[in-house]
Amino acid sequence: MKIKIKISFLVLGISILISGIIALSLFDLIERDLLKLQTSIISIENVYAIISNIKANIITIGIILLIVSLVLTYIISTQITKNISNINESLKLLEKGQLPETITTSGNDEIEEIGTRINTITKNLRDTALYSEEIGKGNYNKTFQNLSDDDVLRNSLISMTQSLKDADKREKERVWIINGIAEIG
Repeated sequence: MKIKIKISFLVLGISILISGIIALSLFDLIERDLLKLQTSIISIENVYAIISNIKANIITIGIILLIVSLVLTYIISTQITKNISNINESLKLLEKGQLPETITTSGNDEIEEIGTRINTITKNLRDTALYSEEIGKGNYNKTFQNLSDDDVLRNSLISMTQSLKDADKREKERVWIINGIAEIG
């Protein structure tokens, strides 16, 4: 919720900046109208009419800018919070040891990059879980690669697999010896 407020203020600030730029352009137009007034002879009624017209234009443009700013703020903050909410839900599942489905984020920013990394982590954990299931079934010949030299989980599983493979081999040799002695005796 805090990030939504911060983003809303950021978008509102940008909107106000754009509004200021437009207002400066408007004041330039007003200044030109005033210069026209100075250079021409116009009745006082016409001056008041021009000033009223300028005021109406300023109010109209101000209202339009306010509405556009609010709509832009809502759209952008909604999209960002939706992406962050999707990421947060996936992280909650990962925190509980569950593997979430692939999350989707839109945009081309850091939030999308975080979503992509969470998807990669989830895929790697899913592959690790499948490998562990195969080892649990006694399939020690399943190939499995670590993701890096510092991959603690996969390196531990590869080491455990080799230990189980060696223990299975020793057990088979022991059974073979016991069966051989039993046949002789």
